[in-house]
Amino acid sequence: MTLLEDFLSEKTLIITPQPVPSDEIQQRIIYTMIPVSVDFANISIHPLTGQLTISSIPNKNGYQSFTITADDRQIQNNKAINNFILNVKSRNDPPEFKLSQPVLDLNEDFAEPSIISINPLPVPEDEQNEQVVYYINPMSVNWVSININNITKQIEITAIDNASGHQVFSIIADDGQREDFIFEQFFELTVNAVNDSPIANAGDDQEVDEGTRLTLNGYQSSDIDNNDLSYQWKQLSGISAIIENENNSIAYVHVPKVHHDGEQMLFRLFVSDGKLNNVDDVYINIRNIVKQGDINDDGNLNLFDIILMLELISDINDSQNQLFPDYADMNLNGYIELMDILFLIKQIAE
Repeated sequence: MTLLEDFLSEKTLIITPQPVPSDEIQQRIIYTMIPVSVDFANISIHPLTGQLTISSIPNKNGYQSFTITADDRQIQNNKAINNFILNVKSRNDPPEFKLSQPVLDLNEDFAEPSIISINPLPVPEDEQNEQVVYYINPMSVNWVSININNITKQIEITAIDNASGHQVFSIIADDGQREDFIFEQFFELTVNAVNDSPIANAGDDQEVDEGTRLTLNGYQSSDIDNNDLSYQWKQLSGISAIIENENNSIAYVHVPKVHHDGEQMLFRLFVSDGKLNNVDDVYINIRNIVKQGDINDDGNLNLFDIILMLELISDINDSQNQLFPDYADMNLNGYIELMDILFLIKQIAE
């Protein structure tokens, strides 16, 4: 009888006696078997019927010839002998294993790599030298980095920035044999999406002329989750100015007049996705624009400037504001005199 290792159902072998003379029908026959047992299968013989019963021993195989003896216990010609061969052929066992974590739940942008261990189950002695290779399917996804190491028998999972998703992976073991060489286990991986803070971008620092219209540009602000954003501009320091369109990404400011260079305004952009906020600051440096003859610095050359210049020449105006003499020296000779008034009248006329 030939069987495969780890055969499932119990096997039986019936002994059928040959016809005997009528005067021997009542004889009682006893059956025996040599050897009485083997280490690769459970085998027994019923002493009265001679029926052989065979069951498997896990992961055992072998070959044995048995001698079956029938004995009618008479004085002569009392024994009949026959041989029976049992051959349990070797059969490869699948390379079974267990995973340390069949389900893994992580949050987006997790800091440390997560490890799942592959734990091989014991194998029969005759299969211990088989080389098992492990594969993962699918081999990759676009929201996490996943690799399998055949030396350490570990699956390493590392985060991809701002990525999330869900996948059931198949881990396959292959021992390279002709049959039953594949074993498969599954694990479920979930990386939950997490809301990220928006990034406020108030633009580069600027240098602008006094009296101009300044644009505050927060258009480059962004949100990796593509959430709708709200904006608010606020002035934190410097000469007070009015902000137009302050609740939009792009706002406008009327730059006030200054009396000298070096005046600075600081604006802050607040950006929110409804849950998280972010801010960014922008500095505005104001240039003082000197317009010769505009002594009162109102942006126009007119009669008021002539009157102020006459006051300076006659020392009627003793203002300590350097603005006045700076703007009144029309011909830039270092003095305020009648020629400066003539230059101013000429510019007004033009």
